[in-house]
Amino acid sequence: MNNQPPSVKKPVVYELYDEIVFTNPAPEFYDVMVRGSQKQSLPNPLQDAFTAFSDADDIKQIAAAQAYVTEELNKVKDKISQLEQERSARERIANASARPR
Repeated sequence: MNNQPPSVKKPVVYELYDEIVFTNPAPEFYDVMVRGSQKQSLPNPLQDAFTAFSDADDIKQIAAAQAYVTEELNKVKDKISQLEQERSARERIANASARPR
């Protein structure tokens, strides 16, 4: 077995990310929350080991999904338009052949 002590160069960090959503908060509470804390906190000595949270990847995925849905909707609209034109043409032919001469 390895009798060396574990390395302390990279700490094990346990993080918990919580997000709270306030629906229709009181205006006074909203102002306090938007303003944030007036007290400056000291930097955490383990800051480099923390995970940086970002919405950028989620926003990219949502934009790609939105572009895909828009493209698919346009394809369906084009197909519907084509089918309506074909139906209209068939109706004109049927009406023209049904007219008494």
